[in-house]
Amino acid sequence: MEWESALPSDGRSGERAAFNDLFHRELVQLTRRNDNLASVFRATLLGGILSTSAFCSGQAYRAGLQQRIHVRPFVVHTPHPGTGAAAKKFVLRELGLWRDLPEHWTHPAGFLTYDNKLPATLWESAPRGALGELDAPLRAESMLVNHQLSQYRNAFIAARVLGGHSVVQPPVWLRGDLAARPEGGLAGTVASAPSAHIPVDAIIDLEALDKDAPNGHRESSFLRNPQGSGLLGDRLQVFICPDMVMAECETGDAVVWPLFGEVRLKPRRTLQQLRTALFEASKGYQVIEFKGNIADAMILSKEEVQRYSRWMAGWLSHPPSKLHQEETRYDLFWDYPGAAPQSTRMQTRNRKVGLGSGTPPAPKQEAPQWWQGLTHS
Repeated sequence: MEWESALPSDGRSGERAAFNDLFHRELVQLTRRNDNLASVFRATLLGGILSTSAFCSGQAYRAGLQQRIHVRPFVVHTPHPGTGAAAKKFVLRELGLWRDLPEHWTHPAGFLTYDNKLPATLWESAPRGALGELDAPLRAESMLVNHQLSQYRNAFIAARVLGGHSVVQPPVWLRGDLAARPEGGLAGTVASAPSAHIPVDAIIDLEALDKDAPNGHRESSFLRNPQGSGLLGDRLQVFICPDMVMAECETGDAVVWPLFGEVRLKPRRTLQQLRTALFEASKGYQVIEFKGNIADAMILSKEEVQRYSRWMAGWLSHPPSKLHQEETRYDLFWDYPGAAPQSTRMQTRNRKVGLGSGTPPAPKQEAPQWWQGLTHS
């Protein structure tokens, strides 16, 4: 085919440029037509160019722009050049525009999901699209993202410890610089939005995740889809008790058999306690649902942090930040100082920003950190 022969030698880039060149070759406007079609490709075809409302990006479709102008798009495409096929497919699933095979809705170990709740104080301190001074918005955005990364990390560790479940990934909540990607065509809309949730691929490299955890994750809409919602009828709910309500919560030193499909655990369990409490108890359930803050579910030893940080080392992507037009870096183990390889926390390519989120708050007496002599109750 002529299109194939026009591709660069690597065969993997420049497809659109080669196609556009062929399309416009000897293009002739037809004055007798009123449908905006033209003679293209050496007068062998009739061709036309769809408007952006009919040929819209996934981001524009998700924002509902077509619904506002009462136009039904002919095609929805995923144009971001920095993302791979896994991320594009992920976005289309979230939009309900991807038809999966039946095996997508099953998993040999089952699924794990969790609440992605944010403390009100953290949410209110995050930026709302105003640029302002560099450090203050970055600090607030870093704290907001880091809180969610702790939950994300613990969910995958729990899934691995409890038998290899597939994690249903929630969207990422932001109130500032990453809520719209600079190249996405919606730049400038963030400041008018009080909040925004975006697909997790904004900060997670789904290609790397697929490689390190094959069949290990699903999109956030998975359990809301009619094909997945039926799984919720067979779920085990695991409540992580807050510090002020722990009298009837289990330590994890023995199996915690469910009562009416629920178990309650004290926070900050070791991985061994988590496995002892839930591994046998969760058998037979299709979904394990963590309620409360999964970031408080476990505390890792130094050796466990090193092991899991090596496993997750390539998972984070680093998109450009609208706040400073440079690369924004996060660390899945930001709350374990010095434990993660090449711990970057929050920095730009040319400047490291001193942020309050880089140092965890002083540990509570009942929850000392491993680097201060960990004990468990």
